[in-house]
Amino acid sequence: MQSLKYYTSVYFRSSKKIFPFLVLLLVLSALSSSFSAASEPVSFEWKKVFQNFQANSVIQTADGGYMLAGYSLSSQTSLIKTDSLGNLQWQKSFGNILSIAQDSNSNYVLFCENGDIVKTDTEGNILDSSTLKKNTEGIIQGIIAKDKKYLVLGNSVNEWSEAYAWLKKVDDQGNVFWDKNFTGGFHVSSVVNTIDNGFALAGNWKNNFWLAKFDSNGNQQWSQNYAYGNPLDTHFTYSITQTKDAGFILAGTGDWQTNRGMIPWLIKINYQGHEQWSLPYSQYSDDSFSSIVQTADEGYFIVKPNSASLIRTDSSGSEVWQLPFDISPIISRLNSPISCLISTRDGGHVFAGST
Repeated sequence: MQSLKYYTSVYFRSSKKIFPFLVLLLVLSALSSSFSAASEPVSFEWKKVFQNFQANSVIQTADGGYMLAGYSLSSQTSLIKTDSLGNLQWQKSFGNILSIAQDSNSNYVLFCENGDIVKTDTEGNILDSSTLKKNTEGIIQGIIAKDKKYLVLGNSVNEWSEAYAWLKKVDDQGNVFWDKNFTGGFHVSSVVNTIDNGFALAGNWKNNFWLAKFDSNGNQQWSQNYAYGNPLDTHFTYSITQTKDAGFILAGTGDWQTNRGMIPWLIKINYQGHEQWSLPYSQYSDDSFSSIVQTADEGYFIVKPNSASLIRTDSSGSEVWQLPFDISPIISRLNSPISCLISTRDGGHVFAGST
């Protein structure tokens, strides 16, 4: 194996193949809601490495362990189950998995790149599967809606070579309840359930950040785009979280002319879609925010992938501290940075990414 060399995206290299590996970290957050308790960096409880695998999604399972889903470079593993300490329990291959969820019966639902939706038991044995019948190219995510149906979204190109975004609601047999297309410059990146049993869809409209809110029947309640700088300045949303006040936080990246490059960006939005504050992190050039969760004291944990670090902010988005992961920059086979950051039931946080 050749020596490790640092590029914009870093790999371990051999003479024949490129081998990314996944690093899984459990991060302990401050359990107190006071700001003073959050002002000191947390420490890693444990770290695990899985070879030849890129994680696209991580969940905490009903038994307190973790499930990782993603891409396999060896065609042997795209689903990994660990115990609560990250120790491998089993691994299986289901093709390329974009996202994973666990239903109310503790079964796993896998949303695959080829349009398959696969349900397994807790040991990874297939219970049933279905395939989206139409426009399955460009899938990027699937989630279980509050009514136990599935929401699947993606970005495609039509027969006239026009790009468009789409969102479908389907059951576990692949039957479509409704199918929405977003034309005219829309690109979707993430969908989340909301506390009113609806959902929110985040992405971009042309060069602007974009967020839309829908009720439980898929009726659009509002749609807003958030423009900054010149019309030609590009901005990309990578992650969305609903906040404790029923609003939303968008995390991504955007042009910053004084830096002549892309910088990380946060936008706080209220429950009606109106911007409350916007914070470009101009001190960090050529980077982004790829995952975000809200903390108990209404601050935020955010992954900054190009520098492979975790940032802690207060409730206004101002940086409190930054913790390096001590790994190479996070990479993805997709055209956007992939990292997985979730809160755990014991008040900690789990991060998964590839390098």
